[in-house]
Amino acid sequence: MKVRRYFFILYLVIGFCLIPLFTSATAILSLTEAANRGDAEAAYELAQQYAGINELPQSFEMASHYYRIAATGGHPMAAYRLGLLYELGIWVPKQPVMALGYYLQASNEGVGLASFRIGLLFDGNSSFVANQEKANFFYQRALRLLEKSSKAGNLEADFCLSQIYLEGRGVNRNT
Repeated sequence: MKVRRYFFILYLVIGFCLIPLFTSATAILSLTEAANRGDAEAAYELAQQYAGINELPQSFEMASHYYRIAATGGHPMAAYRLGLLYELGIWVPKQPVMALGYYLQASNEGVGLASFRIGLLFDGNSSFVANQEKANFFYQRALRLLEKSSKAGNLEADFCLSQIYLEGRGVNRNT
């Protein structure tokens, strides 16, 4: 009777220790299948995982692959992140024109950070010809979107807003 009870306890302990491993592996498998079917949200989550956010070992090639799938599926934050990758030349060749395209996609979906990055591109901080009128337009758009995000508790938006006011990008400088 004691032996049977010990086996039962051992079974419970091992089972509860292994459940998170199987659950995690199952979740990743499900995300992968959904992403490969074109599910933008699943592709974005998987890209975040491959980018080193949580479970999976880092694979920048896989992260950029799944960001691309998510952006193609209309995920605005994936488009923003791809824009960053192309603007800065991280994991992919540096291509400011590609970055602008992804930023515009994200900006049109309400991502204030993307509008800010577009402003920086046109402000002469890249290989683009400086165009202050376009830069100011996107800084103003960024302000509206970032203030909304900031009120919702987005810390990245707070940081970006502080940069805009500190550096006087599209607004009077406020130190």
